[in-house]
Amino acid sequence: MKKLILPFAIIAIFIAVFWYFESPLLDHFHFHQENVIPKRESDDVKNILKGITDFRKNLSEDYKDLFSKLKNHQDPDTLFICCSDSRIVPSLISSSNPGEAFVLRNVGNIIPAYTFSLEDNSAPAAIDYAVNVLNITDVVLCGHSDCGAMKAVREGLDNLSNTHLKAWLENAEDALITIDDENTEKTNAPEINEISKQNVLLQIEHLKTYPSIKSRIDDNKLSIHGLWFDVGNAEVYYYDPTSSEFVLIDENKAEELLQRLKQKAESLDS
Repeated sequence: MKKLILPFAIIAIFIAVFWYFESPLLDHFHFHQENVIPKRESDDVKNILKGITDFRKNLSEDYKDLFSKLKNHQDPDTLFICCSDSRIVPSLISSSNPGEAFVLRNVGNIIPAYTFSLEDNSAPAAIDYAVNVLNITDVVLCGHSDCGAMKAVREGLDNLSNTHLKAWLENAEDALITIDDENTEKTNAPEINEISKQNVLLQIEHLKTYPSIKSRIDDNKLSIHGLWFDVGNAEVYYYDPTSSEFVLIDENKAEELLQRLKQKAESLDS
């Protein structure tokens, strides 16, 4: 039953922004449209300390109850992989609550292809834990516009003096090869954003090289979803395999995707 429900939940989070300010938990947390973005006097660690005190002061009884239930156990259904970029806030763009997503963040939302090597083992360890311990049923891989990692890839990794960053971004170079092989003049999107979208698809293919991921996909126990966040317009795009395009998640498209996933779930259950 859990597997039938999750695909709908994954698409539902894409359209949650349309009802964001109607969320009961947000109401109890004393979040209102006029103060969702508090005025900051500075951008240093003092804001973090101030934010912690605000968190303690504004935390509602509903949230206290939620955290109490989560104190000894987590049971997320989704592994959410995204970039470390400070502008990307997974829980905000998905309107999700604590305990609903296991989040992996790194530079460039990169997943190295599977190897038996113990090098670059942070991302593989997170995948291993999410799949084999938490038994997640969906993976979301989210890229974004104006990605600094993709800019570095486009400009050439030989220009980087940081050896760790250079070695890490080599896992995204094939996204650039894909762009160079395609006619990008047919789109109006900036080239960096196109590379970022191709990188989402590349990292999804890397995910499929992990035996635990592949076996669950083959058994229809796990699905992978590609997202792309347009920072400037605060819009989320979903990679639609049927059209091989990233499509804007508005209410109409979300309903179409929900119906499609429902039909897929029914066919698997029959």
